[in-house]
Amino acid sequence: MKKIICSILIAFSFIGIQVVKAQNISNEGTDFWAVFPTHVPSGSNFANMSIFISSKNNSSGVVSVGFTVIPFTVLANSVTEISIPRISAYINDNEVDKVLTNRGIRVLVNEGEAKISVYAHIYARARSEAYLVLPVEAHGKKYYAMSTSGLSAPNQSGTGLPGMEFITILANADHTKILLKRKNSISPESILLPKKGDVYQILGSDLTGTSIEIDEPPTSCKTFAVYSGHSGIALSQGSYDPLAQQLYPLNSWGRVYGIVPFIDRNYFAKILASEDNTEVKVNGSFYGNINAGESLVIDHDAKFSLVSANKPISVAQFTFSQDEISATGSNLNGDPEMVILNPIEYNIKNITVFSSNLENITNKYINVFMKTASTSSFKINGLVPAENWIPVVNDPSYSYIQMEVFRKSLTLTANDGFNAIAYGFGDHESYAYSAGTNLATNQFLLLKNKVTNQETIAACLDQASDLRLTLPYQLSRLVWKDESGTIIFDDINPAPETKVVNGQTLYVYTAPVGMVFNTIRIYKLAATATVVSSECFSGDLELNFNIDVDPLPFADFTVNPEGCANQEIAFSDKSSSRVQQKQLTKWLWDFGDGTTSTEQNPKHTFANSGKYTVTLVVGAENGCLSDVAAFDVTINPVVTAAFKTNQTTCINTSISFIDESTAQTGATIKKWLWDMGDGKGIVERLDNSTFNYTYAAAADYTVTLIVQSDKDCKSLPFSLIVKVTDLPKASFTTPEVCLDDAQAVFLNKSLDYDATTNNLTYLWDFGEPASGSFNKSTAKDGKHKYAAAGNYIVSLTVFNANGCTSITERIGFTVNSSNPIAAFQVLNPEELCSNQIFKLKNISTVPGIGNLTRLEWYFDGVLEYTDEDPIVDKIYEFKKPESFSPRAISITLKVFTGDANSCSNTSAPQIVTLLASPSVVFNTPNPICLNGSTIQLIATELGGLTGSFTFTGNGVSQNGIFNPEIAGVGKHTITSKFNSTNGCADSKTQEIEVYPVPIVSAGDDKYILAGGEKMLEATAKGVGLTYKWSPSTGLDRDDILNPIVKPEKDMIYTLTVTSNQGCVITDKVYVYVLEGVNAPNSFTPNGDGINDVWNIKYLETYPKATVEVFSRNGERVFFSKGYSVPFDGNYRNSALPIGTYYYIINPNNTRKRITGNLTIIR
Repeated sequence: MKKIICSILIAFSFIGIQVVKAQNISNEGTDFWAVFPTHVPSGSNFANMSIFISSKNNSSGVVSVGFTVIPFTVLANSVTEISIPRISAYINDNEVDKVLTNRGIRVLVNEGEAKISVYAHIYARARSEAYLVLPVEAHGKKYYAMSTSGLSAPNQSGTGLPGMEFITILANADHTKILLKRKNSISPESILLPKKGDVYQILGSDLTGTSIEIDEPPTSCKTFAVYSGHSGIALSQGSYDPLAQQLYPLNSWGRVYGIVPFIDRNYFAKILASEDNTEVKVNGSFYGNINAGESLVIDHDAKFSLVSANKPISVAQFTFSQDEISATGSNLNGDPEMVILNPIEYNIKNITVFSSNLENITNKYINVFMKTASTSSFKINGLVPAENWIPVVNDPSYSYIQMEVFRKSLTLTANDGFNAIAYGFGDHESYAYSAGTNLATNQFLLLKNKVTNQETIAACLDQASDLRLTLPYQLSRLVWKDESGTIIFDDINPAPETKVVNGQTLYVYTAPVGMVFNTIRIYKLAATATVVSSECFSGDLELNFNIDVDPLPFADFTVNPEGCANQEIAFSDKSSSRVQQKQLTKWLWDFGDGTTSTEQNPKHTFANSGKYTVTLVVGAENGCLSDVAAFDVTINPVVTAAFKTNQTTCINTSISFIDESTAQTGATIKKWLWDMGDGKGIVERLDNSTFNYTYAAAADYTVTLIVQSDKDCKSLPFSLIVKVTDLPKASFTTPEVCLDDAQAVFLNKSLDYDATTNNLTYLWDFGEPASGSFNKSTAKDGKHKYAAAGNYIVSLTVFNANGCTSITERIGFTVNSSNPIAAFQVLNPEELCSNQIFKLKNISTVPGIGNLTRLEWYFDGVLEYTDEDPIVDKIYEFKKPESFSPRAISITLKVFTGDANSCSNTSAPQIVTLLASPSVVFNTPNPICLNGSTIQLIATELGGLTGSFTFTGNGVSQNGIFNPEIAGVGKHTITSKFNSTNGCADSKTQEIEVYPVPIVSAGDDKYILAGGEKMLEATAKGVGLTYKWSPSTGLDRDDILNPIVKPEKDMIYTLTVTSNQGCVITDKVYVYVLEGVNAPNSFTPNGDGINDVWNIKYLETYPKATVEVFSRNGERVFFSKGYSVPFDGNYRNSALPIGTYYYIINPNNTRKRITGNLTIIR
């Protein structure tokens, strides 16, 4: 029977077996392959490559490429760098589309040594790129290439190609046959890699979405590695950099990704589909549908994005070139970069990563994305990061953090899974790579702990475990052997559990061996599996396993050995997992009172006194459970606080508090701690005697009592709410009475604190002790008959149902004398006009004691006005309707000192005669312009009375002539008053507005050469102006302020300007027409400020004229179209010599040219 020998580590796949998602493995392993893909150098600076190796434990191994073998050692939680010889590993751009034998870079851990993580970094001047290297067990059968397009880097080395997208394929086993299908090709390309470590590279454009997969049987059970990127690219604009990443096989793709932005920098992202009809959402919103091998782009962003899909996808994040990278507007370093992200489904809890300074990297960062609930457990090198976590806006159950880092070796840990990328920037430099990931496999060995019933990849010291082997095929026999080769279990008729994952059937074989590992070391197990049949194997398969044995966690805690019932006691966990980098994940507390907790540091309250044994068991993430840690806690007896009091009272009222606290047997109360609820602090009393307390303000006060025993145990707080209200408020009104009234009635207006009168009682004191028992009353309204007129003090006290007493209300009160004397005086009785107020003065008196309580005015026997609060010498004003004839009124005054008839008196009547009054009508004047003529204002008197008018106001004469020029611009109030011969008068006012007149100037007189033209330089100021020139002869327009004038003879033009208020003003301008150009025959450009230029008067009126000046040799030394800048005697910035020159002036308006000689004199 044919045997196939395989050596595997726990939870890692077998070489040659298809990887299907069933169990996650990390990027840690013992066998790795990397490549050194082509790149476009910066000038003649060719790149180098380093392999960085990290591990959670000490480990060793070799790095080999070609015929070079380099041993390595790495210490726990550190990084070792191995320089790769370029000559052995680098793939030139002319080595494409062919097999490159033994060009792969292998990293292999020595037998029995700890697993490692591997990272590749390619670097040169202005070139930097890094990628995460995956272990062989994470290699897959099918991939889709990921890259991007942009500006290709020019190759300045003299022989190479410009930047291009690449795909590099590596075989991890002999005779590996690959099918490669480009996106737009019809047929796939077949590639055969004969030997392990052989490499095949493809260069081209638009390679994203190219499929690369294992060919059909007999090699279909093999796996291989693929790397893709770009040999040199500028993204957007500016500098160039290569891109390179090792691709994840399709079975390690996910459905949800968090894109954390590179700190302060812009990015874009590419989303690649593995299956047809993949629906993609970004931040919860639909983003697009794509088929297998197709991609979507998230363009130019600097914010977090949450990407999700209904089918597995791959997501890559890219940075821009340095000129485009900044998201803040400031100048930031960086260059193009690509990193393939890990989905949420494949996260990690613990990883040691490298953070390289190559090449000239000045700023290094790590981005982390994880569940918000677990962020507090995240640590970097054992410390909580200083930066803040940022919740995801669209899903706050996740958060991210961006950290700047400085050390080369960084250990990231958390109690829950996270995704992370490491990246760095320098001047036109950058790198980025996934810090670590979990990946998928379909064959693995787990140990089922019979104590905890958990399945894990490691065994626990001294705890029995069964073996559970998962394989993708059926067995007819499975024989297990220990390190000595002794058979420990022979399963001659395996009956596996089956499960289907991603369409593949997996078989789980259990060996109920109950193995106990009693030494902390790596144990070796072997198994012979007889395969029934599969497309990969038949016959016996020899399997070898290395099993890590972890110590049990150590449970330990601290607690105060003595406590009190009903008081919270804190328990502090001091336990340890005893395995470096493996976290405690479970805590089981038993408090001995029937209650438990799973918190790490719980707080617990014991209800009853006694001695309790508290136990703790802890579990680690490796599935190991600790022994029991126990501690006795003594809980002292309970004391119970209680008291009683009047729970409703009033301010400034003393209430009693009576203690009713109790203590269990064995305890004595020694302190009473009172909080009266009014913010004055704790009142400590050393006995339980009753005491009184008073509150100054109305409120609900929570009074709390805590009692303390001789064991220093405090009771639970006992509280009562004491409602403290305001006092009832006494209030009443006093009557106005005289001695002859039957009695004085005092109306009670008192209210309790709640604004009601419920259950109030009263006590009146009327201030007349001589009346004996009649001086007091408990009726609601007070009633009393006084024996004599005089001044008295009446008081009222109010009591409510809570026993509260109001502040006594005291009011002075007068019993008036009877028989007042009514009298009044008419002021100015001889000059009373019907259109004016007339005044009456009260001069009534009260003989004896008291005051008037009311007075009434009667006109012609009819009540005109009542005053309920009269005083002596008060003046009352009255106005009756005006009349054009005299009117006589009979006036009487009635006054009161009480309600009885004998308390009132009426005066003798007085006749008041009101004179006839004029009534003026003043017509509203129309607005007028400032330059308008004077106008006569019109007013009339309607009553036919004799008299005369006078006018007053700005700009108006006494007889009503208004002059706008005198008044000035604006609105003016004019009064017209009629004075009648009987001394009565009436006046009315009106407003008249004077409008401003436009300010206009037609401009200075103009001189124009015959046939010439010029603009009239008129000016005008005003609102809403319109213009009119006359005559219009010779004007291009007559309705604008500045027309062009071109007269044939001398003219006088008149400008009329009208404002929008109708005010008009005019001005004139003279225009003189000159018959010809009068050009001077000489000028003296000697800089003395006199005649320094050839000034030709009025030539500017020929705007199209050209002026040319020639030397005696015919050379043109001056030319001008128009003559805004006169000739200054210079030519080409040099002074022309003294002499005679010839000029030509062409009006260019049908007029003849003017020529002549011009002499320059200096």
